[in-house]
Amino acid sequence: LVVEFNLCELNHRKDNDLEVVWLLCKESWRNARLGEYFERRPALSRFTLGALIMSEPVVDVLRREPRRISRDTHIDEDQVRGVLITEVLRREVLEGEKADSAKKLVARAAHRVLRKIEKEPDPGVPPGGSPPR
Repeated sequence: LVVEFNLCELNHRKDNDLEVVWLLCKESWRNARLGEYFERRPALSRFTLGALIMSEPVVDVLRREPRRISRDTHIDEDQVRGVLITEVLRREVLEGEKADSAKKLVARAAHRVLRKIEKEPDPGVPPGGSPPR
């Protein structure tokens, strides 16, 4: 099941409702938009966004930013994670089967990017040779 909706409850002023109805039109089927919608929907789920917020790069940025407000402030990553878990994010977003699958999705995407970076050759090193001196 990709999308489910009730025609009686749709509101023509809401972009989300219009997008769902647009998926049924002829142009959408011709351009295979339903598949794109199906792939995009998990990326914007609350579980995936929660996993992204709890990821190391985002927590690191959230740890550094308060220094702009107060130079004397030193905050470590565990403090940021604690506040996010207890006061900012809802428990259902961080725990459960869907949250675990979202964490795996974020981890796979991060590893994919790292592998791609590792495979790219260094522009200063010629292929099969040593760096210029």
